[in-house]
Formats: sequence, C-alpha cells, structure tokens
Amino acid sequence: MEGANPAQESYQHLNALARAMAHSYQLWRRTASVRIADQASYLSLVLDRISSESEKTIFAYSFEEEYRRAIELTSNDPMYDLMRLCNRGLGEFLSGRARGVDIIFKRGDVKLWARVQRESRFMRQYPMLAEAYLLKELTQRSAVLEVGGGTGATTERILSSIEANKISKYTFTDVSPRFLAEANRRFERHANYEGKLLDINEDALEQGFCPNSYDIVVAVNVFHVAVEPVKALANVVRIMRSNGKMILCEGAPGIDGRVWAAEPAFAFLRQWASSQFSRDICSGFYPLDFWLAAAFRAGLHPIPLCPLRWYSPALRGGIVSLCRR
Repeated sequence: MEGANPAQESYQHLNALARAMAHSYQLWRRTASVRIADQASYLSLVLDRISSESEKTIFAYSFEEEYRRAIELTSNDPMYDLMRLCNRGLGEFLSGRARGVDIIFKRGDVKLWARVQRESRFMRQYPMLAEAYLLKELTQRSAVLEVGGGTGATTERILSSIEANKISKYTFTDVSPRFLAEANRRFERHANYEGKLLDINEDALEQGFCPNSYDIVVAVNVFHVAVEPVKALANVVRIMRSNGKMILCEGAPGIDGRVWAAEPAFAFLRQWASSQFSRDICSGFYPLDFWLAAAFRAGLHPIPLCPLRWYSPALRGGIVSLCRR
C-alpha cells in the first residue's frame, strides 16, 4: 500500500475489516446449527457477496496480516470501531438473539454512532456538503426543515455557521424521541431553533405539520431507510412551499458496482433491513438514477450536483442533489 494517499489507504483498511466480518460470518455458518434469523437475511447476502468479491482479488498480504495492519493504522476513525463492534455481535444478530440496534447502541449509548456521523472520513462529507449548499440557497428569513437529523452532525455544522437573521425558523426532526431530546438540549440556545418528532413513513400533515411551511428541506442519509422512499419523499414535499428546495444527500453504489465495505455495519439497523431494497442483493444503497426518479415521482425536479467520489476516493459512491418543488 506504499504511495497511497490517506483516503485511499483508509478505504483499503475498511475493506480489510469488511473481509474480517465476512470471514467471521463464514466461520459462524460452518460451526452454528442455527438458522439465519429473518432480521439478518439482508446482512447475510451482503457478507456472502463480500466473500465472493474477496475470492476474486489477489491481496498484497495474507488475510491475517492485512487485518492486523488495518487495526493498527485505523484507530482514529470511528467507522472502524463501529465495524469491530458489529463483528463482535455478529453471531448474536444472525441467530436473532440480539437486535442490531442493541448491538450498535449498547445500553442506549449513541456516542459512537454520533462520532461516525461527525468525524469519520467516510461520513463527514455529507453534512459538510449539505451545509455548503444550504448557505448558498438561503434567502432572507428562510424556513428550514431538517428531516432525520439523528445525532445532529449536520445540524451542528449548519447552526454554527448560519446567521440568525437568515432564517425564520430551523426545525430539527427525527423519528427517535431520544435523538430529539438530545438535539433540543444541544441546540435550543440557537435563535429560531425548534425540535419536533417526524416519521417520514407517515403523512407529515397528520403529525402536526402544516402544508406549505418550509422553503428549504435538508435530508442527509435519511430516505434510504424509508419503507417506501418515494412515499416518504412525497410526505415531506407536502409541507414544502411552492418553489421550495430540498438538499438531498444519499449514499449510492460505487461506480465499480462492488459492495461498500461499511455496508455490513449499516445492515444491522432495523430500518435498513425492513426497507424495500433489502430484497436487492447487489447493494443496500440505491443508485443515482433511482434517487432522481424518486424525487421526480414525489413532485420534485431534481438537479444532481455532484457525485461524492469527486470529494474523496474513500466515498466511491453517493450523491448530492438539489430538488426544486
């Protein structure tokens, strides 16, 4: 791996951890007499595909040496901590003895997940780009809605850089009461901030939101976990103003068609496994053309701004799109 830049080297290390999880999975399948739980069927497909891809690759190191090197060199990126956490809980999840959310959020601890969203070189570009495009699109006294705000990585960036007189309100939403309570604690000091619960799978109007309320919607890695992404997009479009805009940031398959190395960790989440694309063995991520078509069907006019691989080789796939109502 000599001569590789940090982003490329990090991606190689992430691949090593993905292969480690696939290796653990194959060992578990050979030694366990337990049927794969329904909740883990998608994860098993992902790990099988990683195993298949690994067999076609000639590695510079043996598997054990490469895995040890990955562990040594990647201690600073929380994505690797997440992968190792999932690897340790692999057997319990596959057998159905534990839910994925209980493995990733052990005893309700969301600190690691928050660090992944905020600090990992594989994830932090999403909130950075959402912030940049929001600042570009803001007009005086815009009403901004953030859907699926989660641990607040995007919220933190936006509220720390936005001028108070630029917005009439900034509404943080999430389906999780825990995430909402934490966001309210962190951000309520900001002028014009408010936090609300919102399930994008359900009609927003029936959840206390009013039609034609928001000029800009920020959605960073949220609609891919919707049960029906087009319906979820349409639910949010109903509360956008005429000529409103949505900044849509989503992961997408890499241009080489291979599974993203971190995908097994995300497949532990219940929403991921229950969404429609869990039947697709190629990738849990929808491709770019799906998002453009979905936005159009939901009543938006999408303009693809950039593939995220332009920003970092570590991302390989992903898209930022500005969608106008």
